Amino acid sequence: TEFIVSSVEADQLYAPIENATATETPENSSNTVQTKSALDSVVPLSILDTAAEMLGVGLGDRVHFNIQGIEITGQITSIRQRYERGPSPYFYFLFEPSV
Repeated sequence: TEFIVSSVEADQLYAPIENATATETPENSSNTVQTKSALDSVVPLSILDTAAEMLGVGLGDRVHFNIQGIEITGQITSIRQRYERGPSPYFYFLFEPSV
């Protein structure tokens, strides 16, 4: 019921993220930030076009989630559009199954 309208890698929901850390240390800073877990890194994210429009985001933008206390930062690697309307289920955001 959906198709990809824009993506970092042609026709792929997810693309590898370079420099994928959610917390970055500012340049000229002596502070170092240690990664606490895999969830502290930035993960690929696919977004439905209507959600992207509501949030004013596009490819390459990052969206931060707090899902019942679990924080996840996703970087948009594809934008999807629905072609079927009606009672079929759909999701605004898609993460890789491992996330």
